[in-house]
Amino acid sequence: MTDLDHTAPSGRPDYVAQVATVPFLLGRPEELPATGPRIRDAAAGRAAQVLGRLSGPGARDSLAGLLSAARTARDELTPTGTGPVGEDPEESEANGDNDLAFGIVRTRGPAAELLVDAGVHALIGILEVAADHGSDLDAPTWQRFLGGFDALFGWLADPGRAPAVSAMPAAGPPAAPAPQDALRRWVRGHHVFMVFAQAATTAARVLQNSAEHADPGAAAAAAAATVELMRGCHGALAYAGSANRDQYNEQIRPTLMPPVAPPKMSGLHWRDHEALIVELGRSGPAWQWLEARRPGLLGEFRHVLGEAYDAHRGVCGHFVGDMAPSLLATQRSSRSAVGVLSQLRRVRLGALPTPADPDATAPNTASHTTAPAAPNTASHTAGPDAASHTTAPATADPHTAAPNTASHTAGPDAASHTTAPATADPDAASHTTAPDAAAAPHACPADSGTGAPASTPPAPPAAHGEPT
Repeated sequence: MTDLDHTAPSGRPDYVAQVATVPFLLGRPEELPATGPRIRDAAAGRAAQVLGRLSGPGARDSLAGLLSAARTARDELTPTGTGPVGEDPEESEANGDNDLAFGIVRTRGPAAELLVDAGVHALIGILEVAADHGSDLDAPTWQRFLGGFDALFGWLADPGRAPAVSAMPAAGPPAAPAPQDALRRWVRGHHVFMVFAQAATTAARVLQNSAEHADPGAAAAAAAATVELMRGCHGALAYAGSANRDQYNEQIRPTLMPPVAPPKMSGLHWRDHEALIVELGRSGPAWQWLEARRPGLLGEFRHVLGEAYDAHRGVCGHFVGDMAPSLLATQRSSRSAVGVLSQLRRVRLGALPTPADPDATAPNTASHTTAPAAPNTASHTAGPDAASHTTAPATADPHTAAPNTASHTAGPDAASHTTAPATADPDAASHTTAPDAAAAPHACPADSGTGAPASTPPAPPAAHGEPT
């Protein structure tokens, strides 16, 4: 780390440094590698070094042992990064304010190396809390949460092999409540989610590249990593939202409202989540191509993606109730936030091919299909605020070298349109106006992006940037 790493950005809320180690350094998601060889060159040695410590003697025997190993791994890493990015044309105001509110600083330097380091720091942040206070998560959720770190470091260490996820030490039961417990988990859980989102973005890119180059082994490894990282995202969401309603209203909600929250903070515009959505939206043809060669991974991914939405809906209902209307809806709409999440779940799962139908085309949310004859992954990206269009391939052919993923993507902030077969899921909406491919760890779209009150009790008044 450099001296610049310790400079607090202007406007960062005071509470962040009280509940987490900040600044939390991350690279720009746009600079993450998109091929296995580039990952090997950029991060394999660094990730293997960390994984070696986390898998070494005594590391998995106890929480204290794992925390000690993670701290040793952190201390052994050579410095990387050359200071804050500063003015960034790829960053929207909302992206910047979200980073500010959680102590995230975008840093110049190799994005993959920065991702490894951020993963170590995020893991330490979780283990410190668990060592002192235990955890409210049940044992399976805790395992899938920490298992995301095995997937992160294991796949970056060897992107040609599916990552092995080993058992993690139990956290122990929660201790008596302490000041800012819920806020501490909220902030640190977000840090983990952003790390896993960046890693899953990279894995989805490598999946597409491997399919394009007819490499089923590398594609299957990237797909397996994406599955495990999505499981980790599910765990991060559950962890960030592990508070009762009183804790949420007293500790978390005030940080999402003026005057504490930065003005453009919005749960819709997490930069790393936006990047993940773009890549998952493009990856349907690659999943379809892989399903014809390595069956099972697609179904597993669909399952864990659905689970992430289910967890998101559960957190939302827990905090604001099942009937609170969503601010993503028009003023005349009475849709509940939980209902909106249910719709987004249908849309995103509908955009993936279905393992039960080997002839299904990939994206599945529009009214027509174009069927190119040859592999083509050219893409045109215009910017973060326009519509996203993807052209799907025709029926999967196991003899074809790779899928077609030609796309015109303008960004995750506007309506996303995808060509699809005539048998498109009737429950899937034809477009969506929010990034939603994976459940971002903001509790609920009913409380996102404005100060307007939710009209249905027991939801409290809405705040900036609450979960979507």
